Amino acid sequence: MNKQELTIKLEQGMQYLTEQEKLALLLTYYEDLNILEILKVMEIDEFSYQKLITNARTKMRAFTDIFDKIDQKGC
Repeated sequence: MNKQELTIKLEQGMQYLTEQEKLALLLTYYEDLNILEILKVMEIDEFSYQKLITNARTKMRAFTDIFDKIDQKGC
């Protein structure tokens, strides 16, 4: 999958996320914040974060396997 195809798939997948799910993904993978920083920014507890990130990743997997690739690289 080239960069343009990946961008399109990510944009498609993001349409199905809630605003909180989008924020959790962006803070985790784009801003590269640690869990404590994310909890503070989002003003939520760790359980809520884990639920958001799991739901977002599940929804996104319908469009791309990007998170599997990220996890395999240890990012």
